Amino acid sequence: MTEYDFLVLSPHEFENLSRDLLQKKLSVFIESFTTGRDNGIDLRFAEEKNENTIIQAKRYKDYTSLLNNLKKEVDKVKKLSPNKYMITTSVGLTPINKDAIKKLFHPFIQDSSDIFGKDDLNNLLSVYGDIELKYYKLWLSSTNILEKVLHSKIYNQSAFELEEIKEQVKLYVQNESFNKSLNILKNNRYVIVSGIPGIGKTTLSRILILYLLSNGFDEFVYLNQSIDDGYEFFADGKKQVFFFDDFLGKNFFEKKHGVNEDSKIVKFIQKIKRSPDKVLILATREYILNQAKNVFESFKIVDIEIAKCVLDLSSYTNLIKAQIIYNHLYFANVPVGHLEDLVVECLSPLKGWTKIVN
Repeated sequence: MTEYDFLVLSPHEFENLSRDLLQKKLSVFIESFTTGRDNGIDLRFAEEKNENTIIQAKRYKDYTSLLNNLKKEVDKVKKLSPNKYMITTSVGLTPINKDAIKKLFHPFIQDSSDIFGKDDLNNLLSVYGDIELKYYKLWLSSTNILEKVLHSKIYNQSAFELEEIKEQVKLYVQNESFNKSLNILKNNRYVIVSGIPGIGKTTLSRILILYLLSNGFDEFVYLNQSIDDGYEFFADGKKQVFFFDDFLGKNFFEKKHGVNEDSKIVKFIQKIKRSPDKVLILATREYILNQAKNVFESFKIVDIEIAKCVLDLSSYTNLIKAQIIYNHLYFANVPVGHLEDLVVECLSPLKGWTKIVN
């Protein structure tokens, strides 16, 4: 059984995971609500008419922090007076811990089995593989996967430090761009991730790299400045991932990239397409790619358009945008008071964003 660290998830993501696992285990539909002040209700369901079961998802680092928070919830639960009260938490719990929590919420928690600690959630994930697969952000950040990546042969490793990957996985919000780019890779063996500056091209590329290295690829090659590194480290018979970040950088149209750099890039792409054990990820700004296609005849590759995964603001729903902001603010440890001020002053006119804080 894989031991996942649920702290890589934001509170909202942990709540969604709890909902999906308990929905599957209990075979019921569980209501979930917009992120925000919940008055003691994260999730809710009713197995019988006029009955009410409330679930609270508590993402904390340790038992002391969890218990201190739960003590603040007691009055809320008494006021709500549910037929049953259940808790999920990212904290590992002993039988004594569970008994103390059960006693705290007597008579609403009917059995210690209604309290799901870290080990219980990991157990449920091992049972429900479809949910485990759905939360790829969780398993990509697991110790097992990161150790596997660490023991892979990584060239130019300075650009791919493990701690940086960990932080980016935390900030990453799962969305359709991952599946889209992964399908492009499967069909073409290369993908061009394009978009405006700051849209998340490098982050998506690194998530793809992490996924590939955790699924059978042996080596990662970071192409720095020139495609020449790709030719140097290309090895027959090895499953390799190549990543060329900002491959059409601001100096590309000057003569700093060497002779025929455009032709060498195109030839390398064609070489990758003929190699069943290689994939290539390229990231660039969309307007520079369009400029390159106009300037260089070699970039008029027949399938270059179908190999593109374009990231733009219109591809992100308001909910995805809100979750991206949420994750960046949450993992930056911005004080709650500052977040509340931000919501009131800046985000309250936008529906679905007003309850971003808690």
